[in-house]
Amino acid sequence: MISSFLSACLVGLVCSLCVHAKRGETATFAGGSFLRLRKVFSQVPGISGSDVIIGYTGGWKSQPNYTEVCLGMTGHSEAVQVSFQPQNVSYELLLRLFFNAHDPFSKNQQGDLIGTQYRSVIYVHNDKQEKLAKAFINDFMQRSNKTGLLTLPITTEVLKAEQFWPETAEDEELSRIQAEVNGRLKAKMDFLVAELKKNFFAEAEAAAKKAAGQEAAETSAAPQITAQSETKEPAGQEAAETSPAPQITAQSETKEPAGQEAAETSAPTQVPIPIIEQSAEKEQSS
Repeated sequence: MISSFLSACLVGLVCSLCVHAKRGETATFAGGSFLRLRKVFSQVPGISGSDVIIGYTGGWKSQPNYTEVCLGMTGHSEAVQVSFQPQNVSYELLLRLFFNAHDPFSKNQQGDLIGTQYRSVIYVHNDKQEKLAKAFINDFMQRSNKTGLLTLPITTEVLKAEQFWPETAEDEELSRIQAEVNGRLKAKMDFLVAELKKNFFAEAEAAAKKAAGQEAAETSAAPQITAQSETKEPAGQEAAETSPAPQITAQSETKEPAGQEAAETSAPTQVPIPIIEQSAEKEQSS
C-alpha cells in the first residue's frame, strides 16, 4: 500500500513537471518589423518557427489589421511573442538577440520604417522578466559608455505585457500590404515636401525682392548726396576766389591810368592857348 502511494505521488510530480515544462514562458518584444524579429528568434536552437507568433500589442484598438497598424491608426506596435523553455533557452539570451536585431537608440524608427508602431519595447510578463530586462539595459548602457559607442540614450521601454493580437495573414500578403502602404505614405510625403518647398521658395523670393528694393533705394540716394556735396563746395570756393580778385584788379588798373591820362592830356592843351593868344594880341597892338 505504501509503495502504491509513493508511486502515485511520483507520477503526479512527474506529470506536474511535464505540464510546467510544456507551458514554459512567454517573451514579447517590439522593435521594427515583426517579420524580421520572427526570423531572428526562429533561428535560436530550442525554438521552432511555431514558437514565434507575430502580432500587435500596446494600443487601444481591438482586433487591429495590418493596414491600420502600418498607418499608425491603432496605437499598437508590431511585436513578436516567443514561447520558450527556460531550462533550454534563457531569457537573457533572448534579450541579447533582441538588442542585436534592432537599433535601441532610434526612437519610433527602425531604418526606413518610421512611426510609433516601430518603437522599441520589452513587454514583460512577470516581475522576474522586468528585473532582468532593466538590469540588462543598465549593463548595456555601462558597457557602451566604457567603449565610447554610446552617443544617444537608449529608447527601449520596459512595460507590462498587454493583450496580444496575433496576425494570421501570410507573409506574401503582409509584404504586399506593406508595399502598398509605403507607396501611399511616400506619395503623401512627396506632396508635403513639394508644398513646403513651394512655400519656402515663395517666401525666399519675396524676401530677396524686398532686400533688392531696399538696396536699390540706398544706392540711388547715396550718389545724389555725394554729387551735391562735391559740386557745391568747389563752385562756392571758386566763385569766392575768382570773382572778387579780377574786379578789384580791373578797377584799380583801369581807373587810375584813365585819370592820369585825362589830367596829362587836358592840361597841356587848355593852359598854353591863352598864353599864345595874349602874345599875338600884343604883337598886333605894337
